[in-house]
Amino acid sequence: MNNENLLTEIETSFQKGLWVNRTDEFFVNQFEEVEIKRIESKTPTSLFLNSIKIADQKEHVFQFSCEIWIENFFNLTRSDAFLMLTVLSDNNIVQNVGQKMLGSKIEKQAFVSANMENLTSGKWKRVVLNIKTRGKIFNIALHLSGNGWLKYKGLTLIETQPSDEVKDYILL
Repeated sequence: MNNENLLTEIETSFQKGLWVNRTDEFFVNQFEEVEIKRIESKTPTSLFLNSIKIADQKEHVFQFSCEIWIENFFNLTRSDAFLMLTVLSDNNIVQNVGQKMLGSKIEKQAFVSANMENLTSGKWKRVVLNIKTRGKIFNIALHLSGNGWLKYKGLTLIETQPSDEVKDYILL
């Protein structure tokens, strides 16, 4: 168990090897928030945070938290997902046409919905997710399927212990 933040500090250039900015559309603004603003986009994009290698044989428990802001919830197109959680077979960076992909095979995947997290247009909201997983490589990606304007700050991922008090684990 590790109580320190497992996510590497964000830098304007996104550290090579630790971050995969799938279509180079995510950027760090002057307030050190990770931001994306897309208009007329037909493909999804993701900013893969640094991967966590985990032991296959045992269950791992993580808590991810961040603050998120959406300009207009109703302007999101294709999907209202703002995060993607994945278990990967490896953390190789694969080039697919104009998009960089993390991992050559996704073993498990879950999306986090703005609607289910009750996000409101133009207001910051703190989101806390509890995750249980087994696998080789665990990753969280900031994600946008279509159009929209999102900002993220205070990204934190810690490894924790399972708790009977937590009833809302995302299982991967």
